[in-house]
Order: sequence, then C-alpha cells, then structure tokens
Amino acid sequence: MQKGLFNKHSFSELALLAIFAIGLFSANLIVKMRSLIRVGPPVALQGAGVTIHLPAERGWQGLTEWQYEMNNCFVILARLNRPVIEVQWRYCLSAPAKNNRDILDLIAKQSNGKLEDITTLDGPCPMQFAHLVSPKTEEERFVGVAMLDFGRVLMLEVRSAEDVFYGRDVFITLAQSMEYKQPSELSAGIELLENAQRFGADKFFPSEEGQTLLVRDAARSVRGYERTQIKQDSEGNLRIDKTTVVNTAAIRRKEQTFESANPFRGFRWQNRHSGLSGQGSLFQLDLSNGLLTVREPAGQSRTFEPGPSAVSEMLLDGLVPFFLDSGQPKIVLDIISPEGRITPAIIEAISASDSTAKAEELTYAVRVNLISGGKMEFYYAADKKLLGKLTTAGRGGALLWEPSSRQEIDKYFDTRPQRSGPVVRQWSTVSLPNFENK
Repeated sequence: MQKGLFNKHSFSELALLAIFAIGLFSANLIVKMRSLIRVGPPVALQGAGVTIHLPAERGWQGLTEWQYEMNNCFVILARLNRPVIEVQWRYCLSAPAKNNRDILDLIAKQSNGKLEDITTLDGPCPMQFAHLVSPKTEEERFVGVAMLDFGRVLMLEVRSAEDVFYGRDVFITLAQSMEYKQPSELSAGIELLENAQRFGADKFFPSEEGQTLLVRDAARSVRGYERTQIKQDSEGNLRIDKTTVVNTAAIRRKEQTFESANPFRGFRWQNRHSGLSGQGSLFQLDLSNGLLTVREPAGQSRTFEPGPSAVSEMLLDGLVPFFLDSGQPKIVLDIISPEGRITPAIIEAISASDSTAKAEELTYAVRVNLISGGKMEFYYAADKKLLGKLTTAGRGGALLWEPSSRQEIDKYFDTRPQRSGPVVRQWSTVSLPNFENK
C-alpha cells in the first residue's frame, strides 16, 4: 500500500512539474516572439549617412520619408493604435548639448521627469537611452541619443500608453537596426569652407561691381529682378546689400544687408520682407563666437550653435564657382536662410546635357538640392562667367535669373527704394535670350 501511494504522489508531482515547465517555456516563447519586432525597409536621410527603420508589424502606420521641421531637425514618425505606441526618429543639425547624457537630462527637465535604467547600446554609433518617468503623464517613454559627427545628433523616442514591455522591445529593436556611416560629402563640404576661409572674401567678391539679375518665369514673362551691391573697406570688412523683387504669390520684396569682417566665422545679417500692402517683417541674424542668434519679427529670439558645414545663403553665389574650381564632384553644406533656418544642401557638378535650362555657351552647371525641398541650378560659360541660375523653391514655380543691367531692369520696374511692392512698368512675354527650357 505504501508503495502504491508513493508512486501516485510521484506521478502527480511529475505532472505538476511538467505543466510548470511547459508554462515557463510558453511564456519564454511569447516573450521572445514579442521581442522579435519586424522592421520595414531602410529609410535613409540624404547627405546625413543615417539610415533608420520603422516597425513593420501589422497595424503600424507612419511616414515613408523624413520631414523637415522649423527647428533645424528632420523627423519621421510611426504609430500603432492597439496597443497605443508611437515612434519618433529625430535628426538635428545642431545638438542642444555636448554629449548624450546632457541631452537626455535636458529632455527629462523639459518633461519634468526623471531618467531610470540608463543604458548604452553598442553599434556603429552608440546610443545611450533611458526610461523617462514623468508624474504628469501615464504613458511610458523611452528616449535615446546618439551623437554623430560634425555636431549632429540622432534621437529616438518610443511612447507606450499600455504595454511598457512591448514599447521597450520596439525601442531596442529600432535602435539596434540603425545604420550610420560618416558622410564623405559632408566632410568635403567642411574642407571646402576651410579652404575658402584661407582665401578670404576677396576670392568671392573681387570687385565692387555687384550683380544685377532679371527674373523670368517658365512662360518667359518678366517676374522680377535682383540687385546686389558689394563694398569692402581698407580693412577687409565686407558689406553686401541685396534687393530682390519677385512678382509671385509669395513675398514680393526682400531687402538684405550682410556685414562681416570674416563672413565664414561671424556676421550681422538683416532681412526685411514685405508684400504689396507695404507691411513687412524683419529678421536679424548675428553669428558671433560660434553661436547664431535669430531675432524674429514678433520679438522672439533663439540661439543655437551651427555645425562646421554651415554657411550663409548670401555667400552661395561666390561659393559655387569656388566649388567648381575645387574639382570635388559633390559636397554637402548647411545653408543658413534669411529667416534663420538651416537645411543641408547637396551641391554637385552636372553635365550641360543634364541641366534644366540650355544655352549654346553653357559649359559648366552646378545643381544645389536642398534636402528640405527646392532646387537651384547655376550655369557658367567656359571662363566661369555666370550665364544664369534657375530656382524651383517657393510657390512661384521655376524662375530663371539672368545677368542684366540696371537700364534693362528700369524698363520693367521702378527700382527706387521702397517698402511697398514693385510697380511693373511693362509686362513682357519676350523669349529667354540664349536659354530654352527642356
């Protein structure tokens, strides 16, 4: 009897152990399956050397390409509605702090939260991440920061309203799938600016003749003009005054004054925009000691540190021929706009046959693609003399800017200084001389 009782209890215990083992195995399998997050195709950011992925599990929806934001960052998003999880990748041209931990602390401070479980993930560019706990919200947040070359930074944030473990798995999977390679075109752009710095402003503005351009649209009608005046004193201080008038749906008139003793290291730049009503807005930019301060029309002021590839848009007309002389096929520069925005531009030499506009004497062409949107092309003769440039940014459509004279501009516009919009004296449908569009 004792033997039978002993066997009965043993089999019961073994059955319980087996059930417990199966339960552990099943739970472990579920955890592993949940942690194996499928990712979608790679999404590269042009000129940045960064390639990221977004979740590809059923139910996930998101953007298919990077979007530019006003604060000099590019973002890409994805969302799952059940459980509610949001993913945001952010690539910023100017880091808000000097290292990963300082940026994480800044994010926590802005959220009135605290960081827990701070960890570093190894990879092509190590990412430090943490669980961000905030008493003001019930959602779980995981934030990570990867410092890149040349002052750039890549950030990842995952917010989960229901499943903290799944949110953490999504974060780790995406962070570990990120790819980064230092962009050679960006290095080449920095090298170009360093060489330009050694040459000085005389290389780009050898005389005070300035430049006058007549603007035509795709229908070959006169749409505006641009007049640039350049002065340099005996000490090398540079002043550029530029007036741009374009009769499109966008701002009608821009008056810019750029002053600098060293235009690649510091400047004062004032930009006044006005429309037909005469009402305008004023942007003031000051670059000093590596910090750019932007004063906006409403009185707000913001300060940040541009990277070593940043350069004022006012210098682009002189830098493009310098780029041609450098022999580089392609570079990336961060262009500072008159409104204080910074966006990378891919600058590359193209063949005359690939250019949008044509001319018999066209020998050299350079295309400037702004990653945030918009394109410019510069056209030169064999002696590097400017034949014209084409722009496609803004609501005015494609515009061709051709070298002209003050007398010719006066045929169409009243060029006297004014704050109201331009007065068109004559509407022209004359064909573009020498140029024809594809």
